[in-house]
Amino acid sequence: MAGGTALLALLVPVAIFDSGKGMLTVAFAVYFFLFYLVDSFCFYLTSPAPERMHAAEQNATEVEHAVEAWKARGGYRQTGLLQPIAAQDIGISRYRLTTWLHQRGQKYTEWIAQLRVEEAKHTIAPHPDWSNDAIAQHCGFTDRTVLQRTFKKIEGITPQKYLENLSKGECFKDKPLVDLLTGK
Repeated sequence: MAGGTALLALLVPVAIFDSGKGMLTVAFAVYFFLFYLVDSFCFYLTSPAPERMHAAEQNATEVEHAVEAWKARGGYRQTGLLQPIAAQDIGISRYRLTTWLHQRGQKYTEWIAQLRVEEAKHTIAPHPDWSNDAIAQHCGFTDRTVLQRTFKKIEGITPQKYLENLSKGECFKDKPLVDLLTGK
């Protein structure tokens, strides 16, 4: 603030001795621009923004660990799993889960669907004899129709076609066939 006053004092002679309104306008524009820059920088230095950024990074790490533990327990396989219940099962608030998903560019329903489709892929490989109803129930889908629709939307093929491709020895996206067959 003191720097802004000093700058104004430097611009006063310009206003007094220059009779042109254009120079006066430029002088005030420069003053306000410089005042804004200095004031913004001082606010940033005194604000808790760096602490908040560190806390957000730490929060994301904590949420990531909690989610990984929940996924390892198979928490996403519960049928009809709503976001508040999932957050409670994970051990975090719904807000923290939503924020974490937003940072990853995902929505809750898309994230759960992706987890369940991955589970279905890992279930189909070692259990080719299971029906779509059994796979849907195991993975948390409400029924086989939802499994088939969601699987096709995410993978581009039906679970049956996926199984056929597996039996032909074809590999998928980022998984070698050995990992798919062993359920890894």
